[in-house]
Amino acid sequence: SRAIHFQVRLTCRITNKIPGRVEVEVVETNPGIKDNATGKVEYQADASELIETSTVVVMRWRQLANGIRVSHQASQHFLLKLPGWFPVPDGMVEAVVRPFVETSISTSQTAVIERFARRLKLPQGKL
Repeated sequence: SRAIHFQVRLTCRITNKIPGRVEVEVVETNPGIKDNATGKVEYQADASELIETSTVVVMRWRQLANGIRVSHQASQHFLLKLPGWFPVPDGMVEAVVRPFVETSISTSQTAVIERFARRLKLPQGKL
């Protein structure tokens, strides 16, 4: 059997008009399928037919007398549109997709904090 590879393209808007704060808004999430023979990824012409997402990530920081305080907040709404003929009940799809999405968000947030700590050259666990 041939494996199918997916890739997701995120189109983002970054706002950093306020000192000590940056906001990243994902304005489009577009899933694509990779052609293994050519390596090219074909994205959806209209991603909203398949998926609706709303994602906002806000990072704030403030200098303290003994270091820096950082807060990282992520909010996501995720709606996967399945056709009526799809052979798997909605509850089963949710049972598979929900843990994946939750783990992806958690892993992503952890990676951001770890990368930030490395840039600041902080000992592990000190952010």
